[in-house]
Amino acid sequence: MVAHVAAPKNMMLLAVCYAFSLLLPGCTVHREAGRGRQLGSYDYCLVTQREAQGYFEDATAMLNQSFVVLHEDDPRLNLARVHQKTCTVSIEGAHGFWSSSGWVDVRDLGTSEPVHTSHMRRGMFWAGTHDDVMDAIRDVAAARAAGPALPPEARDPVDTRTIADEGHAGSEPAGSVEERLRRLDRLYDTGAINKSEYERKRHDLIDAL
Repeated sequence: MVAHVAAPKNMMLLAVCYAFSLLLPGCTVHREAGRGRQLGSYDYCLVTQREAQGYFEDATAMLNQSFVVLHEDDPRLNLARVHQKTCTVSIEGAHGFWSSSGWVDVRDLGTSEPVHTSHMRRGMFWAGTHDDVMDAIRDVAAARAAGPALPPEARDPVDTRTIADEGHAGSEPAGSVEERLRRLDRLYDTGAINKSEYERKRHDLIDAL
């Protein structure tokens, strides 16, 4: 009888110990650098409703402290010099019985190559994923702030009349038509261009084959 009573108690003790062990390492955000350029080489960050989930406003406010945050309708995305220095963010959160997690995935706008990931994981006694996600967003902003300072002109408004003179992000020659189609697909997938613009440019490229 004693053995039968002790076994459940031991299992409960192990479960509690395991839960507390998850809390200990969860106080620090884990960072992972991508294979491409360093995060500090990006001055602009594209934040979209689709990729930010329910954190669009929070991500815009926090990341704008270290980047120049752009949204999908920003005409600066059409400038080649801005497009080349823009990254995208994808924000996710997950809640389970043993732990909750939040992470931000940063990628190059033009190539979709991974640049940086910030990941926060907490244990089961935390209320949910909200704080995990917020800490991950803050960490991306802090990681960029630790890099080179933004150039003073990065936040200057752009006269849309100068876009044609400077070079359109989607119009510069870039290899074969197949390569330009692949790049166009990446732009659409990241939300940099809308569906009608995507279809028009794709039709123009296919006609050029």
